[in-house]
Amino acid sequence: MLEKIVAFTLVLAAATGPVVAQENSSSTADALYRLEERLSAANSLGFDGKLEEARRDLLAVAMEADAIAAIQEADPRHLGLASAMAGSALFYTAQNHDPEWGDDAGQALEIEWLTAALARLQTAHAALGQDFTNDYEYRGVAGQLWQHGHRLGDSRWSAWSAARVEANRLRLAAQPDSTFETNMLAEALYDHGWLSGDKALLAQADTLVASLAEEDIDYGVARKQSAVAQGEAPYDPPGNQGAR
Repeated sequence: MLEKIVAFTLVLAAATGPVVAQENSSSTADALYRLEERLSAANSLGFDGKLEEARRDLLAVAMEADAIAAIQEADPRHLGLASAMAGSALFYTAQNHDPEWGDDAGQALEIEWLTAALARLQTAHAALGQDFTNDYEYRGVAGQLWQHGHRLGDSRWSAWSAARVEANRLRLAAQPDSTFETNMLAEALYDHGWLSGDKALLAQADTLVASLAEEDIDYGVARKQSAVAQGEAPYDPPGNQGAR
């Protein structure tokens, strides 16, 4: 089944690229709106348990959004919107995949989709700046990649960890009064501060925790803070299944 999905993406890229490229800039917004409707419909298939069909349609959306982005270099807004669409579609493709831990091929494909999603969402953020609104997907992608990096001891773990911090900063900026988002950013800062050796990030995490009422501090965050204070890593050694 995985081979069929990969083969489909290659065929789609060749078939749709020239068609999408012919759309002029005045119709780009309409094209993106149609893709957004298709993304929503594809996710509905996933909710109904039709995972293969959902992945097929989401990959189609991602490929067509990529084709739009490829001809929008002179238009940062449409470049950003198309890249965000492609990144979101790839993220939801991975969400509708969910392989078992022992499925090495399935896990590798999930990582491939997530890394592709991350690249596109980072392009979108750079292009759109404060108008970037896909912080939910960005955090989801970066968080899952952090978990993969930790589980595998992947050489890209540090870069994924930095992206996780950035995504959580965006989430908290969008919801500055949220204790949940404050905890999420603190957790990411403890992890990445330790991983990167950046004491300033660890101090930022401490400041965030100090801003919370005691009853609002997440247990996992408290454990990470305690571990760091004792000179220990706030997570289990890379390559282990567990997480502190």
